[in-house]
Amino acid sequence: SKLLNRTINGLYPPGSVFKTVTLSAALENDPSIVNRTFNDTGKITFPDGTELNNYMKQAHGNLDLQMAYRVSSNVVFGTLAMEMGNPKLKEVSERFGFNSRVPGIGISISESRFPALKDYEVGNIAQSGIGQASV
Repeated sequence: SKLLNRTINGLYPPGSVFKTVTLSAALENDPSIVNRTFNDTGKITFPDGTELNNYMKQAHGNLDLQMAYRVSSNVVFGTLAMEMGNPKLKEVSERFGFNSRVPGIGISISESRFPALKDYEVGNIAQSGIGQASV
């Protein structure tokens, strides 16, 4: 509809900005990950054969957490989401305001959402970790 204000009433995936939420959850879940090195091959292949790719399928090689954040590695943040699981990521995302309304600004805004996923939905969990899919 031409009269629908899509800015405040549409639901859009946050994209890579959500990696900040994933990073916060991962650090809270396991502070030792700051010392970890990740091997970014450019993609994650799931059991069903589907893939989660970096932008332009670029492989970044070995990355520490800071560099993974800097290059916005889908592989690293998808992996972190899968490792910690959906319940932890959902809990932290809700503290960032997902699954709640923005209070007190005088206009009706669509409620953001973070999905409840099953453990076996690894592809969706990884996609959620990079701010895509159902987020």
